Amino acid sequence: MEHDGQGISRGRYLDKDVKPKRKKLGPEKWLDKHLASEPGGVPTVDDNKRIPPPKYIYIAGPLNVDSDDEKVNVQNAIILAQTIIEMGGVPYLPHLTLFWDKQFKHPHEYWMKLDIQWLLKCDAVYRMYGNSDSADEEVQAAITAEPRIPVLFTYPALLDFIRGGD
Repeated sequence: MEHDGQGISRGRYLDKDVKPKRKKLGPEKWLDKHLASEPGGVPTVDDNKRIPPPKYIYIAGPLNVDSDDEKVNVQNAIILAQTIIEMGGVPYLPHLTLFWDKQFKHPHEYWMKLDIQWLLKCDAVYRMYGNSDSADEEVQAAITAEPRIPVLFTYPALLDFIRGGD
């Protein structure tokens, strides 16, 4: 790939001085393309078959708002979310509503109701290590959902689930 001096890369089109037309990708197409380009991204199958859709994983774990552990817990959850992407999954990280709540205050029950709605859309729940009544409530919601949503507790189980196990 060659550069034109303005930070724009042009591949085989350089000699024709023609810029390729780019299709705008919708959010789902962009995510599929992004995950497929990442190491360990969307698992590929035989070229004649369709690539299976990614698994959506809800992350349930401790937050401990207004404690010394809050920052560490959010950081650990973000690291886990990135790991899930690298495994080929799509994480939902309820810990990030902490920042939303700093701008628009709501009671804890409000956030739990919102989180449970997202949880019910996911393919599985990953329960992080640590004490958390809210995460335990989320696990209970997954177990009692109809159909039941699997709850995963280890990285090997998470990887197996994302890569095709049920």
